[in-house]
Amino acid sequence: HNALRIPGASGLLADLQLDADGRPQLPAHELNPVFEQPYSGHYFRIVAPGGALRSRSLWDADLALPPLPADGAPVHVAATGPQAQELLLLARRVRFGADVVEVAITEDLSGFNRGLRRLGFALAGLAALAFAGLLALQHLIVRRGLAPLEQARLDLQRLGAGTLDRLPDTAPAELRPLIHEINRLADQLGTRMQRSRTALGNLAHALKTPLAVLVQLERHPALHAAAHLRAELAQRTRQI
Repeated sequence: HNALRIPGASGLLADLQLDADGRPQLPAHELNPVFEQPYSGHYFRIVAPGGALRSRSLWDADLALPPLPADGAPVHVAATGPQAQELLLLARRVRFGADVVEVAITEDLSGFNRGLRRLGFALAGLAALAFAGLLALQHLIVRRGLAPLEQARLDLQRLGAGTLDRLPDTAPAELRPLIHEINRLADQLGTRMQRSRTALGNLAHALKTPLAVLVQLERHPALHAAAHLRAELAQRTRQI
């Protein structure tokens, strides 16, 4: 016989016989007990020229055979069995002398598929945890990477407030050129401010003596007769 490549199929075909009318016959004592247990998920159906034979495990249900190729090639399909069982159905045509017999046998994949689904859920959960962990790690790396920038921002505020003369040269190598340029600009501004202070000091010193002279002139007795000139001189002196 040409055996189906499924567990139990070879023994099933080895025990299969056709009576004189072409009806399939199987010795009951030779059958695997799983084919006797109702709705076990292990079913078979044999269709011969003289009739059909099915396992008792089907109980009052039926097992439909898919279209089978004439060359005897096996067919593997997913099927739904009694009580919504997930089945793998394997079937093919087998030649018994001049007769052609169609044989189908099933394997219950419900437990296997449930295990696969549980594994899929577990893997999805692990993937979600790994993704969350990667996001947290990335956030930490970014924060640590940007920490020098935050410190530089705080130092710039202190520099602008006048509590810091220069930015510290402790930044990463990538920021040091920027820090050097800011410090150079701060030095230039400091130099200009010092020059301005010196110029203002010199100006104040230069104006101090002429102002003192003007104040004395304002009090000169010769201006008592010219009240309007004295008032004008006092006003201009106060403005200066």
